[in-house]
Amino acid sequence: MKKLLLLFSVLCAFVLFLAFLMGLMFVVALVVGGEWAGILSSYTLIIKSVSMYTATFSVLIGLTYIYLSNNHGLMFGAKK
Repeated sequence: MKKLLLLFSVLCAFVLFLAFLMGLMFVVALVVGGEWAGILSSYTLIIKSVSMYTATFSVLIGLTYIYLSNNHGLMFGAKK
């Protein structure tokens, strides 16, 4: 269980890092301008897609952790 929680934390931190990197790249693209701005924007779109897939995977891991630790209300009956 702790491995799932650690993996979830690492993936969330990675997604946060990618979000900051995307913001930084857009700011640099605004400052630089021209053809280089287009190149940086296209690289930012690649980072965005990787970030979205990683965030989706981390949500799946988080939901698996919640289900396996019985911290949900998806079943009828008394909680233990």
